[in-house]
Amino acid sequence: MKAWWLLLGLLAACAAPATQPPTSSPPPPAPKATATTGADSRASCPEGAPWRMLLERSGGFAGWIQRVEVLDNGLVQVHDLKPPAEASLRLPAEDLAGLAKQVRQACLAAGAPPEPLPACADCFLYRLEGTYAETRFALEWNDINLEDSPLAPLVQRLLDLHDRALEGG
Repeated sequence: MKAWWLLLGLLAACAAPATQPPTSSPPPPAPKATATTGADSRASCPEGAPWRMLLERSGGFAGWIQRVEVLDNGLVQVHDLKPPAEASLRLPAEDLAGLAKQVRQACLAAGAPPEPLPACADCFLYRLEGTYAETRFALEWNDINLEDSPLAPLVQRLLDLHDRALEGG
C-alpha cells in the first residue's frame, strides 16, 4: 500500500505543470529632461542680467538630497535634506564674474529641446533650476549623460561651492 501512495505522489509531481521563473517587469520609463524658456533665448538671456541658480543632486544608493543655491550677489547657500546640513558663504567678485558667464550659458542652452535621460540605477540625478533676467529654466542630467553635457563644468562648479560652503568657506 505504501508503494501505491509513493507511485501516486510521483505521478502527481510529474504531471504538475512546470513552473516558470517569475518574469521581471520592464524598467520604469526614464524621467524626461525639461527646459522652459521664452521664445528667443538670446533675447531673454541678456548679458549682465540678474540671476539665481539652484542645483539639486539627489539619489544614489544612499538617497542623498543635496541643494546649493547661488544668487547674483555672490551668496551661496547650502541646504541638504539627506544627510541634513546647512551652510553659506559669499563669493569674491572674480569668482562671481566667471560663474555669471556659466549661468548665462545655462540660460542659452535651456532653449534647446530637452532629451530624455538615459536609464540608470543608483545614479545621481542633477536638476539645475535657474532664473536669468525674466527667463526661468530647468535642466536635468544623471551620472550617465552629465559628462557629455556642455554644462557639466557649471554643475561641477556648483558642487564644488556646495562642498566649500560645508567646509567653512
